[in-house]
Amino acid sequence: MDSGVVRQQTQYLMTNEMKIPMPTSHTNDVLPDQPIDVGAFNSMSTDMTSDDLRPCPCCGKLTNSLKQYNYAVWWIIFGYAIYTTEAFYRACPTCIRKTIWKRCLLNAIPANFFWLIGLFPWAICLTIASFRAGHSADVIDGITPAMAMAREKQRVQFSSNRVLAVMAVLTCWTPLAGLVFGILSHWANRYAVDWKRPVSKICLVGTSLIQVIWVIIAISRT
Repeated sequence: MDSGVVRQQTQYLMTNEMKIPMPTSHTNDVLPDQPIDVGAFNSMSTDMTSDDLRPCPCCGKLTNSLKQYNYAVWWIIFGYAIYTTEAFYRACPTCIRKTIWKRCLLNAIPANFFWLIGLFPWAICLTIASFRAGHSADVIDGITPAMAMAREKQRVQFSSNRVLAVMAVLTCWTPLAGLVFGILSHWANRYAVDWKRPVSKICLVGTSLIQVIWVIIAISRT
């Protein structure tokens, strides 16, 4: 073949693009002007986080209804002696029911009357809740039983410190009791960043002065 003919054919291929027809009926194609349903993607994401299979810490089986509940470990109540401990349990519905009723029956004698009015109804409510489909809120949020217990302790501590501050205000004028609550409230709220800290300080100073007045009155009467 003549070299001039080859050169002309090569030049023709370089200057003319080869057009290959693309399929237009592909179901997975998304056209530029086609709106994307964001809500559908969000609902798919939510379903994956709430209904995905997770292993039960007790039996090891996969479940889409992993439960995490707070229940008593021991309630020991005899007269004025009260000892209570609680914990957060995580398990599949079957295992969580077994755990709750095991703790409930073990506390039947130590809790005596309070078992009937406290632990027994509590166990029934958690048993009914365990039949609800889906993971517990703490499980979805990634809160472990240890984290939930730390959160509960912090909440109880905050509540008790607030009670001490209120009691310091109410009893600041009384002899001895006002001083006791004033000292306890000041010690418990010494690092508080809200109203409890200044109120505790004022109550401690005020009740100290009032205690001096009570002592002077008692001495003057003798």
